[in-house]
Amino acid sequence: MKKTILTLFFCLASFNIVGAAVLLEGIGGYTAIADADNMVGFGGGAGIQVTDNLNFIVRGFFGSKVNNPDEPDEEKYSHMMVLGFLEYYHRLPTAPVAFSGYLGLGYSETEIDEPAKEKLSDAGACAAFGAGFYFIMTQHISPFLTVGYHKSFYGVDMKDANIGGFQVLLGVRASIFGRNKSIMEGY
Repeated sequence: MKKTILTLFFCLASFNIVGAAVLLEGIGGYTAIADADNMVGFGGGAGIQVTDNLNFIVRGFFGSKVNNPDEPDEEKYSHMMVLGFLEYYHRLPTAPVAFSGYLGLGYSETEIDEPAKEKLSDAGACAAFGAGFYFIMTQHISPFLTVGYHKSFYGVDMKDANIGGFQVLLGVRASIFGRNKSIMEGY
């Protein structure tokens, strides 16, 4: 039975790599987080092209901020999210640009350390949605800009906190394996 499952797994894995592009991302961004301070962060993602217009991506993002460093009233904030996204991807027919819209669910952790209050730390579910543009530089490289909204749902230390807000992501996506269209196709 183990050999059958292992053989089936490798057959399906090789089928997906041959038929669909594997997507890798590097991102930087600005995240507004209502009850935690707004912060700049970074992250990455990996995914697979499901159809010509639909991608599945797992994306992680981490941000942190320190106010008044090395002072008695130093404040520290950090926020981490890992989400699985379904992304609709539509390439515009007259330009090397693609529009995307995405919806994701996942896991997040937030820490708030302010001297006037007790340290808060919580983890739970999160959701995000947004839209943006990919600028197709080559068959394999596309810088992108997206704007979206994220919200974390906590139940212990931060159950009454509003941990969510707007997010702007700037990054680069690399497409490997799969079928890649010519950059000039359709013009």
